[in-house]
Amino acid sequence: MENELKLLITQEQVDQLIQHPCIKKYAKGRSQTKHLISTYYDTQTHQLSKSGMVLRIRETGDGFIQTIKSSGDGVVGLHQRQEWESDVETNELDFSKLPEEVKDSLLASEEFQQQLQPIFKTDFTRDYHNLHFSDGTHIELAVDLGQVTTGEKQCSLSEVELELVNGELSKVFELALDLTQDIPLVLENISKAERGYGLHHPVKITSQRPRPLGVKAEEPLTSCFPTLVFNCIQYWQENEKAFKFHVDSDVIKHLYLAPRHLRMALRLLLGIVPRFVSAPIRRQEQWLEQEVQPLLSAFLLHQTLVKHKENDPECHLAYQQSIAQFSAVLQSQHYTRMNLQLGAWMITNQWHKSLDRKAVNDLRTPVGEKIRQLYLKQVRSVQELKGRHKDMHVAAWRDQWDLLENLRIFAGWYGELSPEHMPESLITLICQIQMAVRQLHYSHLLQQEVTQQELTDTQCKIIADTVKDNEEKQFLVIKENFQRLLSALK
Repeated sequence: MENELKLLITQEQVDQLIQHPCIKKYAKGRSQTKHLISTYYDTQTHQLSKSGMVLRIRETGDGFIQTIKSSGDGVVGLHQRQEWESDVETNELDFSKLPEEVKDSLLASEEFQQQLQPIFKTDFTRDYHNLHFSDGTHIELAVDLGQVTTGEKQCSLSEVELELVNGELSKVFELALDLTQDIPLVLENISKAERGYGLHHPVKITSQRPRPLGVKAEEPLTSCFPTLVFNCIQYWQENEKAFKFHVDSDVIKHLYLAPRHLRMALRLLLGIVPRFVSAPIRRQEQWLEQEVQPLLSAFLLHQTLVKHKENDPECHLAYQQSIAQFSAVLQSQHYTRMNLQLGAWMITNQWHKSLDRKAVNDLRTPVGEKIRQLYLKQVRSVQELKGRHKDMHVAAWRDQWDLLENLRIFAGWYGELSPEHMPESLITLICQIQMAVRQLHYSHLLQQEVTQQELTDTQCKIIADTVKDNEEKQFLVIKENFQRLLSALK
């Protein structure tokens, strides 16, 4: 298993990195520099990549290495993949060297082998530094500077890899945190192969909904909590990647909602792990949501004015500035360190260290049962609205936004793990009301944004009419369905 953390670096930062006290302290032996040229093979339609594999031959100056890797997602900069390497005689594929582990894959088919062709190349200089720590951990630090090419297209390559050779993975995160304390490096969740494939055949990257949980109801919380957290992080990262490709309403709204999913995952530890243990992560999640909100508010204003053909240059500029400001957040040192701290918190198991016997026992609770408890807690909060809900108006319903969003998340998770206890019709009903309350929340953000901008009287009237129409529409949806929800929740 390959374990490496990737960070983007500028040419100007390379010397600063090499001279960093951490590198000088832990480096053993002289650094090495190699010129590496790698050719990646696939079919024209990328069938190998779609099957979850990457195949390349790398020229090292000392010979040729044929490498097969399993593809996978980088999470908080960490790339974990299976890797098989074989020495080959030339810069040509040698299928006699296929490892046993892939002999049931597409690569074992002679017909498929004949379709493989060079798709793209990476050509870069790698500066190696071997770092050895007192606990026996060995990390290889590599600075790669060069380019990725396919046909006449190319893009630059400038990154740092921290690869765990042996020892504790936590040391990789500790090292990255030490380096980013002084050097504003940026996390990179995209591999060289992903860059090459994107260059060879660009594909529109779109917004993504949350992935399935990837756990079973009977699994103990202690073993599946990391899976749930990384699932929430991937939900954010996939939409961050889409944001960098193209900004639209779905991308922005998913970015606004993604931190909440992480917050709900952290609630699985409530009553088991002391709150101070997860407090640093909760603060970071709240910071992230706060940074997205101005972007969402600016977009809602922009979208409304464009729809009515009243988006003047000043309003358009304000919207573009909000995009630039959020882009700067994603490139910031704070954001990089936040991700590294979250990765370290999970990888080093800080979330369940030094617990008493009761807490350790509670962590054995099946995750399905814990999610059921949290879902029922939200249900009881909704049921407390019974009686007074008939007198609630728009502002009062808008204040229930947090409650309905949380109910929707836990209902979805509970329904995924225990569909026999959560009818699809009930989830649909919850979604109808939750979406109506969400729209009331968005109208409130739109109203707040108006106070931040200098708008014409015509524009102000458009916003006021839009908010009024939306509130009336959503209030009607809530009024028609909430009593049904109360009956269904009995």
